[in-house]
Formats: sequence, C-alpha cells, structure tokens
Amino acid sequence: MNRYYLLFAILFLLNLEVKGQEYRYQRGYYKPSTGTYVQPHMKTYNNETNHDNFSTKYNTNPFTNQKGYRARDYSYESYNYGAGQ
Repeated sequence: MNRYYLLFAILFLLNLEVKGQEYRYQRGYYKPSTGTYVQPHMKTYNNETNHDNFSTKYNTNPFTNQKGYRARDYSYESYNYGAGQ
C-alpha cells in the first residue's frame, strides 16, 4: 500500500512541475492559408484570456525584450482593435 502513496506523491509533484511552467516551445510550421513558414518560438500556454500573452500591452517578451502592443481582453481599446483606431 505504501507504494501507491509514493507513486501518487511522485505523480502529484510532477503535475505541479508541469503546471508551474509558463512558456512552451512552438515548433516551426507552414501556414496552410498562405504557405508561409513561421519560425520556431516560445509562447505562453493557451488559456481563456490574453492578459499573460507576450504581445499584450503592458507585457514584455522575456526572450526578445519586445513590448506588447495588443489591447487586453475586455478593455476599452479592445473594442476598437483592428478598426484603425
């Protein structure tokens, strides 16, 4: 029975380690719509918001030191994003 507790504890700790990572590696790929190649890069995990994305305003990409430019979800600027304003 102790082996099961040990196995559970190991799996639990591994799960915490995976969830604690903020970034993931995106392999290079070809966009089917345009046929252009996208270089490999680091990106944040998918979630329900863009508040933690590198390209969102007030965020900085730690790998390139570029500042974000896109409006945050549900902000005033996001309602006009892409409308030339």
